[in-house]
Amino acid sequence: MKNISMKSTQLIEDSYTNYHHSVYLYIYYRIAHKEEAEDLAQDVYVRLMDYDRMLCTETIKYFIFTIARNLVTDYLRRYYKRQEVTSYLYEHTVAYTNETELRVVANDLE
Repeated sequence: MKNISMKSTQLIEDSYTNYHHSVYLYIYYRIAHKEEAEDLAQDVYVRLMDYDRMLCTETIKYFIFTIARNLVTDYLRRYYKRQEVTSYLYEHTVAYTNETELRVVANDLE
């Protein structure tokens, strides 16, 4: 049991050194935000640790990029939903004005 854990930890470490830059570039190309891409690239490896028993050297690269694709999809879904809510709020806000000032101006005009 301990041997499997050590083996998967070493496999994750090796994959980090081999694929981290590629994962970062993949994510950055899709979302075009440097800091967010760095965070998501780190999250890929955090999620990869959850699958330590399923990892093997032949499939880890595909696992990494599948996780990256899913994280990017989730990020973009949240991003566009936030944009949609923001634009809705912007379009439907009531412009509040100083009614007292408007009454004074209206009375002056009368």
